[in-house]
Amino acid sequence: MWEHHVAFSRPDEEAKIWRYMNIPKFLSIITRNQLFFPNLSTFDDPCEGLTPAETRKDYEIFFEPYIHSEDDQERVNKQIESLMKLPSANKDLYYVSCWHLNIGESDAMWRLYSKLGEGIAIQSTYDRFRRSLNSAEIPIHIGMIKYIDYSKEKVPIGNIFFPLLRKRLSFIHEQEIRAVAQIEREDQKGFTALTARGIYFPIDLDILIDSIYISPKSPLWIKEMVMDILEKYEIKKNVIQSDLYSENLY
Repeated sequence: MWEHHVAFSRPDEEAKIWRYMNIPKFLSIITRNQLFFPNLSTFDDPCEGLTPAETRKDYEIFFEPYIHSEDDQERVNKQIESLMKLPSANKDLYYVSCWHLNIGESDAMWRLYSKLGEGIAIQSTYDRFRRSLNSAEIPIHIGMIKYIDYSKEKVPIGNIFFPLLRKRLSFIHEQEIRAVAQIEREDQKGFTALTARGIYFPIDLDILIDSIYISPKSPLWIKEMVMDILEKYEIKKNVIQSDLYSENLY
């Protein structure tokens, strides 16, 4: 189920969010009635969960009152090293679903996720997304990613989620809103829906889906196929053929 967490910055309740994907991933969501949360350790970005070097200064200020000898200093230095590495060293504990926050369609997202023009986007809202997760067995937190300059900026200390909600400026085009579930290693064996790459959580599709968009470069048969699939699974949602590249918009 969704659960608020202080580390997660929330958008407006009705803020539009988008999940761009290929046809197989769309079919997986519809036929399973589940949403796949990949394990953070499988993400391509090597800086996922990284704590920027500037953050060390805040740890040094925090621990300064506890340093009374050289031995204390040595212990504190080791503790700071451990805390700096903690999030990135434990990426396997986190399962993440990434969505795009935008008032409308994104050309960049279509190009990334619509290979050969066969892309689909589920359009939802922040409120719909969080309510659709009510059947999940464990808390799921949702918040916006903050994009920072890792060479100059720092993240707040005091909670392991903060580094997981920061990304480099190179990724700012993603405008990501992220859902995160944490499962400790000793508990992971108890989840039958967990695989080597991630975990499936039950989702209420009627709540989640506002509309379904078909790639602007997709042939008409893809829209027809999507409509047939929705009819088969008794999902009554509007299917929109994107006109993003139409010459007759205005």
